[in-house]
Amino acid sequence: MRDHDWPTGNVCTTRPIVEGRDRVDVVVHHRGCGWLLLGSPQFAEADLVHVPLRRVLDRDESVRKAWPLRVGWIARRSARGGWVKEADANGAERLVSIPARGFTVKVTTRTKFGHRFCGEHSIPGAQCPNCRKPLLRMLTLDTADRRLGLQGLAVAHLHLLFCWTCNLAQGETAYRLLPNGGVRFVKHRRGGVTRDFPYPNYPRFFPGCRFVPEPLPAAETTILGKLNSGELCSIDLRKADRHLATPRHQIGGQPLFLQGPPSAECPRCNDPMTFLASVGDETLDGVGFTGNSFVQVLFLLCAKDRIITTLQVCD
Repeated sequence: MRDHDWPTGNVCTTRPIVEGRDRVDVVVHHRGCGWLLLGSPQFAEADLVHVPLRRVLDRDESVRKAWPLRVGWIARRSARGGWVKEADANGAERLVSIPARGFTVKVTTRTKFGHRFCGEHSIPGAQCPNCRKPLLRMLTLDTADRRLGLQGLAVAHLHLLFCWTCNLAQGETAYRLLPNGGVRFVKHRRGGVTRDFPYPNYPRFFPGCRFVPEPLPAAETTILGKLNSGELCSIDLRKADRHLATPRHQIGGQPLFLQGPPSAECPRCNDPMTFLASVGDETLDGVGFTGNSFVQVLFLLCAKDRIITTLQVCD
């Protein structure tokens, strides 16, 4: 079980539970309200308290078996004492992805499309507004590949860009795809410029290669869905499937989400954005983008306004 499956701060519960006069029968992982541990359905609002999870576990260790539990899910104690998990119709968000099917990144020199992983670039406007150096190109997607469903964007290539060495990595960053193949920043955090972060002698770009999007096998899609919902955790996986518990590079579908499905509103039209890609830590030089296998960068798309939003999350 990974740490992100557990509350890292206080949980919301009731005084009777903390004092041992009631037991936890429902655990809710709500996107807006955080963690709720409730017992009797009849309780006064004045009885709600925020306490460390340990205060609850000291009274009842059986609550531990309600985890892991992803954002938007509820665990209910069954009549036999176990826990049944289900999506919360009020708190769960349906993930919308483009493409709907997931694709992994398979390195190859034999492809008719211009998909690229990393590498030096000269993309117009793709300079970090804080560091004043070229942004890292993580992926470039060739929109002529109809399997990805990106041909309606009216751009030849869709660039997934990021910067680790300043505050761009610490919040939402948004940029617009321009018809000339360049990008223009719409939203970003300022400051926090460093030279050697995430590690000393951090490169200006990583070795690049061509790749082909390879469809994710149905069996792996099922496992990833169960990992995200909390039906499975890493220790439940067969040895051959344990690599799925670490974030990989994936386009569309439902990859492993370290902190639940992402959500963001387009900074221009305020519509919910569509999940586009997840980039893990692996690079061709073997060092990694950060040197931490449990870091991922998520990319969301507003196709109407051709805006990309980036989110960095970690375990």
